[in-house]
Amino acid sequence: MRVDLTEDVNEAREEIKGLIRKIGIKRVPSWLPNAITVTGVFITLWASYYIATGHFSAAFIVFIASQFMDTLDGAFAKEFGLTSRAGAFFDSTMDRITEFMWYMAFAYYFYKIHMEWVVFLLFTAMFFAFLISYTRARIEGLGEKCEVGFFQRIFRIYVMSAVIVLMIYSVEIAIGFIGILLILSIFTAIQRFVYGMKILKGKKLD
Repeated sequence: MRVDLTEDVNEAREEIKGLIRKIGIKRVPSWLPNAITVTGVFITLWASYYIATGHFSAAFIVFIASQFMDTLDGAFAKEFGLTSRAGAFFDSTMDRITEFMWYMAFAYYFYKIHMEWVVFLLFTAMFFAFLISYTRARIEGLGEKCEVGFFQRIFRIYVMSAVIVLMIYSVEIAIGFIGILLILSIFTAIQRFVYGMKILKGKKLD
């Protein structure tokens, strides 16, 4: 089963592209999409600081800003024909770095308030989240398509956003959502592993 929420992101990018046309921007430098991506990484670092220090209202606002940048870079790249394999690789790598920041920021906060067992949950969830990305990359690197997997990155962004908001009101409920993050990450990693073994079985390496 595959639930695709990238349609939401694509719609947002189309709206941004329409705004770019209305403003009348005709040309941008080729490095702009990557510069926007890097800016988003630094905004995520800023949001992570607020998470780590327990300022969750500010963290949520800055977190949303970072996700806007993540949408904006793709919009500019597609509108001005600046998409490339190198750009896709760069964007994907930055996505992993920003995701790492979220987990580490929450891990630091919970360690600071002496809830080490939640730190364990977070590190385990991070491991399986990265395994989700790795299994897809490895399957596609071996020449097969990998479009299975329920808990894609966009889902993890939504859940992480909910965790940030819930931390303002109820730590216990927020921890419950971290548990959901962990369970669904494990499920999707296993789902992709099983799929990969099934489609690659009996096929020799070139």
